[in-house]
Amino acid sequence: MQPKLLASMFAAVLGLVFTAVPAYAQQISAPGYVGAINTPIALSMAHGSVAVSVTNSTPELRREFPDVGSFGGINVGFGLLPGLDAVGRLTYDGDLNCDAYSGNCPAATRDLSVGAKWQLPIEQFWPRSYFFKPHLAVGVTDYGGAATHYRQKYAVATVEAGPFLISAGKSVSEASGLMNGSFGSLILKLTDEVSLLAENDTRELRAGLSWTHKVSPSMDLTVAMSKKFTDKSVQQSAQATLGLSYFFGRGERAAAAERFSIPESITAQANVLDDSTAAQDAAPRVEISPAQVLPRQAPTEPTETALDTAQRLADMFKAMGFSDIDVAKTPSGWMVQAEPRLWRQDRMDALGAGLAAFVRSGLGDESALVLALTYMGQRVGGMQTTGGCARRYVEGQDRCDGQAALQFFFDMESIAQEQGAQWLVLDANNKRFMPQIEISPAASYTAGTEFGLLDYSVGVTGGWEVPLAKGLQWQGFNAHLLSETDDFKNPN
Repeated sequence: MQPKLLASMFAAVLGLVFTAVPAYAQQISAPGYVGAINTPIALSMAHGSVAVSVTNSTPELRREFPDVGSFGGINVGFGLLPGLDAVGRLTYDGDLNCDAYSGNCPAATRDLSVGAKWQLPIEQFWPRSYFFKPHLAVGVTDYGGAATHYRQKYAVATVEAGPFLISAGKSVSEASGLMNGSFGSLILKLTDEVSLLAENDTRELRAGLSWTHKVSPSMDLTVAMSKKFTDKSVQQSAQATLGLSYFFGRGERAAAAERFSIPESITAQANVLDDSTAAQDAAPRVEISPAQVLPRQAPTEPTETALDTAQRLADMFKAMGFSDIDVAKTPSGWMVQAEPRLWRQDRMDALGAGLAAFVRSGLGDESALVLALTYMGQRVGGMQTTGGCARRYVEGQDRCDGQAALQFFFDMESIAQEQGAQWLVLDANNKRFMPQIEISPAASYTAGTEFGLLDYSVGVTGGWEVPLAKGLQWQGFNAHLLSETDDFKNPN
């Protein structure tokens, strides 16, 4: 069987990507990676997510000050790119506030480290299967710096088999790194929220339970507890982890889908395309029960003017999270140019949302439909179809009139349908000059953690981006300090 490419655009068409329940909830383990209990699995953090976890144990070390302060670690992770994440880790033992440079501070080393994991993109070469879905990842912990207490390099493979996640890997550690040798884990998902966990971290055998609850459309809360069943190391017997994950854009996409009243019962099965078929010239097949097929709307009444139709299209795209919308009447149909403000993470999501707007607009079967996506006013890609082909696509037909139902474009400089186009709506829902807020981490080495566990320097940064010409934009930023601890003011 030839290698095959898994196509999943239909989920984006219905705006339901965010509702898919993963085989295992995103949880950062104590050593600083998405894992079972203390061992990694071959799944990375979701792209565009941030997670924080607190654990009452440092599984690599013995607690040196059992009656003083606290013992454990804090992890903060970021889903940087699809398949790539980075996690910062802070461990502590003893008094959290005293100056560790002084001779009378009852505290062990407070260690700050960073690690990363890369999930290899092998899934596209395997057909989607409930009983066999493989993943492969490589990673490192405590990378860089002088005090590499927990450094380890690992490779891990994970197979999703129904409700099971089975993982096995190999790790090489330095200094006090947790894993040195072969490790493995088993996760059994009992419900959408509860999973049983078991693992061998090369030191101990450990089992436990995790519970994940969606506290809001964009946020998940995870609680995990475990206990070791061997006694081969100084690792703490009972261990508990509390985690919070935030998924940027998940809530906004849910709200956009609700405005379109898309039935939750709609199920999609992505079509498997031969690797010989170019992804740009083909679209996946879907299966929907007849009762759930989006209704064909009657052709536009003769009394509706072209301007009315253009405004209706602009309103459809605004409801789906687009801004700076231009609508033109072409000799063969309609063309929409818009900024996908709610769909920045994945262009295919944006195209799917645009296709849903086209289908709901009820345009005639013969009307040519062209969507051009923009970024800062510049075209970055798009697609072409017809009213009839768009509806056939969501009904499960990949091809229409002897060609792909959807045709994708990545060079949008020249569009044949634009010749003779009459632009009827310009800059609808204009937000080009509205500030866009971005939250990102920043590190300061003015003072180390030895002065205190959680020193901070907090400020606010405002920014503005204005497109001037293709490839040229103006950016302005202003940073203002709000508050900082004394250690940052005078670390010496």
